Order: sequence, then structure tokens, then C-alpha cells
Amino acid sequence: MNVLPFRQKALQHGWNQSEIKTMGAVFAPALAHGNASRWVIGETEQGDPQVYLLGPAPDEDCVLCISRIGGRYIVEDGTGGLLSERGSLLLLAEQLRVFLCGRPVAFVARVGLLWFAGRKAAEEKIEPMLAESMDMLIQIAPLASAA
Repeated sequence: MNVLPFRQKALQHGWNQSEIKTMGAVFAPALAHGNASRWVIGETEQGDPQVYLLGPAPDEDCVLCISRIGGRYIVEDGTGGLLSERGSLLLLAEQLRVFLCGRPVAFVARVGLLWFAGRKAAEEKIEPMLAESMDMLIQIAPLASAA
């Protein structure tokens, strides 16, 4: 049996045009809504490509960072916390769209607010009516049992 050595595909340094286009599309809503001011291309100390999404001016704090290391895409938040790690930029892009739009958070906040408002209304309106009904029942029950 002959063993043939396979050449490993050399990884690109820097981002290719397809990756840049995908990231631009992912970042567009955050830029349009004012949640971010711009994005910048950089690299790690070892030369791996990175992209930084910067927050609103004037501070322009880092909102998130995407790195491609060893063929995997790694997303970190502005404090360096790991958010995601994927082998496919397209899967990562879908995940980032949800994260950057913040829709799930807004939906959960609305549901929580609705639940709180409903509970408060029940405490203020329904519970006093039930308490009055109980008082009336206490007064009427002895009369009904005597008859």
C-alpha cells in the first residue's frame, strides 16, 4: 500500500471579497439604526484576520470582533467574551443578524412588560372584587344555613 501525502490547503491571510461582502450585509442594520458607527478590518498578533464593529461616536467602543483562526470564525463581544464559534461564515452571519438586531431581546422585554401590566391590573382590580365577594358570602352564609 502506498501512502500519498496530501497538501494542506493554505489558509488565506486577510479577508476575501465574499467574506467582506457578507460582513457588510450583516453590519448594515446596526449601522443604519445607529447602534454602530463603522467597522474596521484588522488582524491578530499572529496575522489572523479580524473585523471590529465599533459602537456609536464619539467613544466608538468595540461592540464585537470577528476573527478567522484556522478556518473557523470566532465572535467575541466588546469585552472579549466568546459569543460564537462556527466553521461557516454564512451560519455565523445568520446568528449575528439576530444578535445585532436585538429582536429576541425586545420581544422578551415586551412579553415581560405585558405580563407585569396584566398582573398589576389583576392585583388592583380583581382582588378587591374577590375580597368584597368573600365578605358578602361570610355575611350571607349564616342566614342561608338558618333558613
